[in-house]
Amino acid sequence: MISRLRRLWPLAALPLLAACASALLPYGLFADDDIPAKLLKRMARHDRNRDGLIDATEFPSSAPIDFHTADGDGDGRLTLAEVVRLWLMEQLVRQRLGSDELYDEFAKADLDQNGLISRVEYLRSDDVFDDLDANGDQLLGFKEVLAKSVNHEVQDTIMANDLNSDGNVSRAELPKTRRAYILAMDTNGDQLIDKTEASQFLFVAGCEAHRRRSLTESTSIKPALTDE
Repeated sequence: MISRLRRLWPLAALPLLAACASALLPYGLFADDDIPAKLLKRMARHDRNRDGLIDATEFPSSAPIDFHTADGDGDGRLTLAEVVRLWLMEQLVRQRLGSDELYDEFAKADLDQNGLISRVEYLRSDDVFDDLDANGDQLLGFKEVLAKSVNHEVQDTIMANDLNSDGNVSRAELPKTRRAYILAMDTNGDQLIDKTEASQFLFVAGCEAHRRRSLTESTSIKPALTDE
């Protein structure tokens, strides 16, 4: 494994390699190369002091979100797990920006363009409206609609990998190309993804995509930490 990485990495990146490997040992991810080599290389490029972390001074100013938003635990530095989460989140946000039927449908239903859908504007059944109206204010905000959509999406996609039906998705149940999601979504450290964790991840991505698209339809996405 190390010999293979030596061919992929410049020698200057090897101290970071050791730091990242130590951080990932509890997850069993590093040994099987679940994290793309190009992401490790990009982190090495930004980690100027080679401590295996990205601090505020190393975080690229061109990133589409600020450092404090990326720093989930607020400790002033990004671990490899947080960088993986940022990378996967950015991929999902860009995917939704490219094709977001939910956003388009919401915009069409919002006839007065006030950012809310009233019962009068909603053309489907009252039962569906009541189900979506989580706070019971007789108005549908985008986040309410998104939350319900995300719950269905999680069940149909991520939780479809729950092969033993225990309510969690383990690393072994995920395809190799998706195993990095354990690092990104596992917020309680049990090395599993449950429905709540997956829903929260997709919900945050959906909110960020909506925020960017709302700012302007023509705004190009600035390069992030994960870009070339």
